Amino acid sequence: MKKKISRLELIYGYILIMTSGNPFFTSKTLLVFIFIVLLFTLNLKKDFVFIKYLISFIGFSLFIFILQYFHWGQLPISFVSGYFVRVVIGAILFYKLRFRLPLVLWKVVVYSSLLALPFYFIHLFIGNFFDIKSVILYTFRPIHTGETIIRNSGFAWEPGVFQIYINIVLFLNLNYISRFKKWELLVLILSLLTTFSSTGYLIFFMICIVFLNSSRDITVLRLKSLKPLLLIIIIGVFVSIFFNSDFLKNKLVSQTSEISTFEGEFSQNRFLTFLFDLKYIKMNPILGNGYNFEMRYTAEDKRFIENFLELRDQEGDSLGAANGLSDMISRFGFLYVIIFFSFFYRRLKMFSTKKRLYILLLILLFLWGEPMMNFPFFLALPFISFYNGNLNIKELRDYNRLENKLKLE
Repeated sequence: MKKKISRLELIYGYILIMTSGNPFFTSKTLLVFIFIVLLFTLNLKKDFVFIKYLISFIGFSLFIFILQYFHWGQLPISFVSGYFVRVVIGAILFYKLRFRLPLVLWKVVVYSSLLALPFYFIHLFIGNFFDIKSVILYTFRPIHTGETIIRNSGFAWEPGVFQIYINIVLFLNLNYISRFKKWELLVLILSLLTTFSSTGYLIFFMICIVFLNSSRDITVLRLKSLKPLLLIIIIGVFVSIFFNSDFLKNKLVSQTSEISTFEGEFSQNRFLTFLFDLKYIKMNPILGNGYNFEMRYTAEDKRFIENFLELRDQEGDSLGAANGLSDMISRFGFLYVIIFFSFFYRRLKMFSTKKRLYILLLILLFLWGEPMMNFPFFLALPFISFYNGNLNIKELRDYNRLENKLKLE
């Protein structure tokens, strides 16, 4: 396997990450442009297997949308077209990178995080003297209600999104951590710590445990006898950071106390949002409730949310789904969700059952925190590929030992 990353691979990786988290790259006009350019990179004969798989997934999605149209009597064309544009962008980029994805994303996220750090420290100690929301490399996110410190959003629109991609590259490269430069790992950990994301810290803590228990990294294998001690140290550090951080501790206490007080009401509290979405999931569990404001909520909740939006706008804040997992189920319905993850699970057949479960758990945790099912990286997860070549489905099923070929030799 070649170690050097080509410029084209870096461009593909950069586009994949930025269209799935950077405010500038989520522009509809830019997405359509990227969509058209990427279509021209495909070769009907050479990429036939991939194109056939892409058409089958689009056909499944179209079938779901048709069922939803007959159920609701309407379907927002803007959402459907945007959905297919994002799926195709993510699918083509995953296909282009294939088994090189972990290494390429590592480089993209490391250097993007490195370039963002100076802007974060300027923002932290001096303020947003640029007086703009984003400089592409960094998003100047103001302190939100209940927060006491500037949080590092990096290239993403929100610290919670930034931590997702940091944790993704750490997890994807668990077996090769010792082969990367130490300063690169330091940049990622420093960037993660400065997000002050409770979900990000929890996921990183889980990744550390997975790393010690299942990594084939040579450094971990040499420390096999010290694993129990290292696990105790990691747990101790995590508990210490959590309980000595006023922001994280107060955030959990505040969100927990709000559950009993505001249960069933619209909120930006993740737990409350889950409970709020749960009543809509019960209303239409199979086909979901729709993709825009008019279809998604009852008349009573619409009035409440409009007042909520007005208040948040006055505070200079923006509204987004506080719980991406329940939002996905409520909008798409269980039929879509089950088939979507069935497609995704098939792409993980080269991994052990334990690692597949780790991956699924991480995806669910990522979605719990942010509405990531609005962006190419997550919408195209059924196209993620860790094999080399243009294999058909039968060949893929027989490729269970492929993980051994992912070493950076």
